[in-house]
Amino acid sequence: MNNQSMKQGKRVWIYCRMGHDDKITLDCRIENLTAFAKQQGLDIVGVTSETGSGLDYDRTGLKEVMRAAENKQFHIVLAKDVSRIGRDMADTILYLHELRQYGIMCATRNDSGSEIKPWAFPTCIPEYVLEKSKRIGLVQKN
Repeated sequence: MNNQSMKQGKRVWIYCRMGHDDKITLDCRIENLTAFAKQQGLDIVGVTSETGSGLDYDRTGLKEVMRAAENKQFHIVLAKDVSRIGRDMADTILYLHELRQYGIMCATRNDSGSEIKPWAFPTCIPEYVLEKSKRIGLVQKN
């Protein structure tokens, strides 16, 4: 599927997070992602911005994005990079996997900033992620 057909008629939700209180940088990121989404012909249906630790996955903003995904309000979540979702690899993979269950593509700009770039996602969930998800009750234990 080419980039143009991937974007056609797609609704996007912009997500921005800063680890520390820096409203100027946060506003600038929102502005940049909004301009990029418009340039790509995407329909912006929501914007979530928040300040908080990338190790805290109980953030209000992540919950807001997930609720919107559950309600099928958008097709693509657009962020500066995957570290904006979180800093713990296992928890980030689990969060992204849950978004994928709702048909959501996670993306950013490509390196040149000219096109949308889907985040690479493992075709199988690594064993350590499965073990963590069993410990916290996301996957049924054998």
